[in-house]
Amino acid sequence: MAPQKRGTRLALEMLKRITTAGLKDGIPHCVYDAKPPTDTLHGGTRMNAFESVIQAFEIERATFLNSLAIQRLMSGKLGVPHYGQVMRQIFHQARENPQLQALATVRFRGARRAAIGLFYRHAVSEIGHDELALADYAACGGDPAPVRIENPHPATSAVTGFAFHQIYNMNPVGYLGYLFFLEFLPTSVGNGMMAKLREAGVPDNAFTFLQDHVTVDVGHNKAMERYCELAILDSADLVSAIYALRATGYRIPVHAHVGGGGWVCGCAV
Repeated sequence: MAPQKRGTRLALEMLKRITTAGLKDGIPHCVYDAKPPTDTLHGGTRMNAFESVIQAFEIERATFLNSLAIQRLMSGKLGVPHYGQVMRQIFHQARENPQLQALATVRFRGARRAAIGLFYRHAVSEIGHDELALADYAACGGDPAPVRIENPHPATSAVTGFAFHQIYNMNPVGYLGYLFFLEFLPTSVGNGMMAKLREAGVPDNAFTFLQDHVTVDVGHNKAMERYCELAILDSADLVSAIYALRATGYRIPVHAHVGGGGWVCGCAV
């Protein structure tokens, strides 16, 4: 079998094992510590890590688009107050991302250190995105002052907390899966979401965060291919990255809770 075809087959087998790990108490889960294939990514039979992660992302993006919150958006059941609350939580999530990306490099060793410079430049470019989200929240009628000192919704803490956990306690290269989902989601579905939100009455001046990520993240998408090349050096790294991508995709849809006579949207998108 040709090396390229064999590498693709092995990548698909690994992806299938991860995405069909089964259900436990009705909750999807991944066997992230399963024994990976013995093939290396950058020697002998080459498996394209970037293409494998893209395939995993496409699966999780489809799940995201079928989530309850997005279905409500598409059917016109979400409006300005709901979007404002989403931006409120994105403020809490986005302010952690520059430091999170820099933190991941602390555990990059050996050949993976080649990614450090690119990671830091990317991390610096993320500074200030939290303020865009907060400005969008204000444009929807929210008061930004108390948001700066409040705790995030627990569902938002679960998103950022998982990324910290991945870096500190698991394979730090898996952080790429978290980053991958956040970078590729806006460029692939952001324009469509903004169109539906405009139909729901969200004003044009409340899209600074989404608009920035729809455009700027195109460059970040290109950088992700380089990150995969520099940091995903073996099959265990690939398993970790895809697991983190799945875990992020599972947590990222907006969690809408009815309470107190209104809606409180509790997670970042």
